[in-house]
Amino acid sequence: MSDTPKNEQDKNEIVDTNDVIANLLKEGIAAARLGDRETARNRLRQVIELDRNNEKAWFWLAAVVETVEERRQCLESVLLINPNNQRAQTLLEQIEHAKSLVESKTKSGGRSGIIAIAVGAAILIATISFGILTILGNGDDEDKGTAATDVVAVAPTNTVPPTQSNTLIPTNTATPRPTLPPMATSTPTSTPLPTNTPLPTLSTDNISGQLFIISGDFFFSAPEYQQLFILPLDDPTQLLSVTGQNVRGRVMSVSPNADKFVTEQYNSGQDIITLQVININGTESISLSRYWDRPLLTQQKTPRWSPNTPQIVFVGKTGFDREHDLYVIAVSGELDPEIPEVDPNDPDATPPPSPLVRMTMTEDVDETWPAWSPDGKYLVYVADTSLSGTGGVDLRMLDIQTLDVYAITNDGLDVVESMPNWGGPNGNLIVYSATNPDGTSDIWIVDASQAYFLETTSIPDVVETATPDTIESPDAPSETATPIEESTLVPTEEPTSNDIATSEPNEDVDILSGMLLIDLGPQDIMPIWSPDGRYIVFSSNTVENPRDFDIYIYDYETGELFSVLVIPDSREVAYDWFE
Repeated sequence: MSDTPKNEQDKNEIVDTNDVIANLLKEGIAAARLGDRETARNRLRQVIELDRNNEKAWFWLAAVVETVEERRQCLESVLLINPNNQRAQTLLEQIEHAKSLVESKTKSGGRSGIIAIAVGAAILIATISFGILTILGNGDDEDKGTAATDVVAVAPTNTVPPTQSNTLIPTNTATPRPTLPPMATSTPTSTPLPTNTPLPTLSTDNISGQLFIISGDFFFSAPEYQQLFILPLDDPTQLLSVTGQNVRGRVMSVSPNADKFVTEQYNSGQDIITLQVININGTESISLSRYWDRPLLTQQKTPRWSPNTPQIVFVGKTGFDREHDLYVIAVSGELDPEIPEVDPNDPDATPPPSPLVRMTMTEDVDETWPAWSPDGKYLVYVADTSLSGTGGVDLRMLDIQTLDVYAITNDGLDVVESMPNWGGPNGNLIVYSATNPDGTSDIWIVDASQAYFLETTSIPDVVETATPDTIESPDAPSETATPIEESTLVPTEEPTSNDIATSEPNEDVDILSGMLLIDLGPQDIMPIWSPDGRYIVFSSNTVENPRDFDIYIYDYETGELFSVLVIPDSREVAYDWFE
């Protein structure tokens, strides 16, 4: 065994990898300038395999790939890494323009016209390739770094479906919420509807706020990722584009003061998902990973902003882990596109803006879909214990100060829980999508106060651990409450998310499960509570068109269902509801 300390070995490996990347990039650029496209493609693709976020490699690769689609994917990758790269944006627009010319002429007919426009488009594409080489060849890459480093704030293109109006997002769009009648105290029942039952249109008299949604054509290669829009509930006829048509994402979550949001963003060129923090008006975008130096996390997804602190929870993997774990990072203040990449080999490097805090590290448990409690003291998440060949998929809860883990459901594979959201009139109810053994899914609900203690998360000293110094909590946690023997979904008292369970393991606990709340279509997904805890927005599809999801709202007080946004042959899903 080597006597070299592990951290020194890690540093040496990083230095070696960086040297390899630099040499491969240099060889690829040199080959491209000499016209040796095959060698250039080979070297640049090796760079990208080692460093998926190498902007320069993607830009040079765009100049030497063989097809228009490959060139488009490379430029999209550049924009994913640096959304402010004006050169890549311009070239991508030229490619899309040439493509649209061919498509429009093909639809209009005329063989000679098609040939002429196709030839013209081919010439334009070739010109774009030459243009990329010209742009990149004009600078000394050894000294000036990435050739496309111009940072230009570009206003987003407001792109909406033809049936929607195109209105820029005003600075303050929230309207005062009217006083609502008292909440019902009876236990709600599930609300299945007969097939083809028409739903009433949502009335805006007693409801306000804005929905953060995706909307788009599900024929896209990754239909769960679509364009991002804001839907104001005081005028649901509007769809307000946030980031334009070149950005596709999902799982958007708005900051406490509604000036930023975090989202999963999909890039077809790289075929990867990154987490991006973006101003609410779409004018700036920064990769969330810029806020920490190490460890390198893969498969980052399902981010959620705390309701009352500048902290984002998300899941990711390290190294060769099979499991996702929960992480928390603080993102506050204005977005700074000049946040430097931190070099772990430089002892004088500026430290990252915030420490990355690992919250869980449980072997053979895949943790996904975290969501905050309304008071910001707990996290609910999905725990998949089937990786070891046993167990199932259930909901768990984590105290962010003590790292105590609680079980909320333990019904194994009777239903598969997903997409939980915490809220309700008293802040103690969790709604989630539950997949049944037949593959259909419905909206279920469970009382968080039925949870019981499982364990305290143990995280080795080699990783950042959660402590009161690194994790913000609105208040000091109260003493743990005694177990609740009977749980009602709308309690007569006012329990909060602090009134959880005992801190001692309960070995004789019964099977815990939620209850069916909404059964509308074959797939009912992504339930989100309204800020006041009265309504639940969710999406549902139909038997006739299982990929076509539309948006509905359920009134928890009355049990009524309302149609909010129905666009044929399109996928609409709401991921956040904010004022």
